[in-house]
Order: sequence, then structure tokens, then C-alpha cells
Amino acid sequence: MSNIPFDPQSHVSERIFRATTGIAEMPARNPHQPSVPFDQRSLRQDRPGDIASRSRPVRTSPKAMSPPLVLVAEDEAEMRALLVTALQRVGYRVQECKAGSDLLVDLIHYLSPKNSHQSIDLIISDNRMPGVTGLEVMELAEFESDFPPAILITAFGDEQFHAEALHRGAIAVFDKPFEIEVLLKKVREVLQWPR
Repeated sequence: MSNIPFDPQSHVSERIFRATTGIAEMPARNPHQPSVPFDQRSLRQDRPGDIASRSRPVRTSPKAMSPPLVLVAEDEAEMRALLVTALQRVGYRVQECKAGSDLLVDLIHYLSPKNSHQSIDLIISDNRMPGVTGLEVMELAEFESDFPPAILITAFGDEQFHAEALHRGAIAVFDKPFEIEVLLKKVREVLQWPR
């Protein structure tokens, strides 16, 4: 088990911070506050573990009568097609991302203050993708209060990965292969749609 600390000054954190805030540099980290390995940190108190506290009821405005939007990021074409088809069959709107960098671009677009008329209701993302990993995308949750709930999927999940993903704000982690019906049940639970 590795004790790799989360470094807020890492190149990915820096890139995400610049892209989402428009500020050229991240604030300097307090040198008197050492970086602590993950297994020694307590879970964030603002991210309780129960699913009910992180689920999003469907919006009730007339415009919100459309189905929730799920952003699916998966670099394997067959898996992406399976996820998209299953979600659309149930009635969700789905936007596809073929790589982590595409997911990052779409998130920045949807989280932009200029785009307040649209929102992402849920992210389903593979972890290992070209460009940016699912865990690296979860770093946005540290900077963005409106970050949507996220489900990570992985073929390389171990206890450390699951713990780190949940700590960074993922609401669930699925190890490949998984039953698509179990994933859809979790999606319904989180989005509370269809009712």
C-alpha cells in the first residue's frame, strides 16, 4: 500500500485550478502544514458517507422536466457504448467523453458561470484514461462547490484506490466487470429519477 500524499501543487491540480478558476497560479501551500499521506487523514467531514446526503433530487423548474444529464467518460468504445445505451434506454440524457481530457473540457464548460442554464447531474467515469484519470478529475471537487456526484469504474481497483476515490468525493466505485443493472440501480438512487 503506497502512502502517496495528495499534493495540491501537483501539475494536474495546477492545471485543473487554472482551467476552472481562470487564475494563473494556485495559492501557495502553507509550508507549516505538511502534506499527510492518505491513510493518516481523516475523511472529509463535508462529504458524509451515506448516499442520501449526496443524492440530487431532480430539479422541479419547468425547464428541468427533461431527464437528468449523465456524463459518461470511458476510453474503451465497447464499454462506453454499453453504458450509453443502458442509460439512454432508461431515459437519461447522456453525453460521451472518449478520454479524461474530454471529460475535463466538458466539466469546465458545464461548471462555468456563463453556462448556468445547463448542468451535469452525474458523472460516470473510468479511472484509467488517456489525458487525465478519473481520480485526477475528482480533484475538481476540492475547488468546485457545484461538482456533480461521480461514480468511478475501474479494472484495477484495490482497497487503496476505493478509499482514495471515496475520500475525493466519488459516491461509488465499481470494479470491472460489473452488472449493468447494479450500476443503473445506483444511478436511480443518486438522481432519484425516474420516480
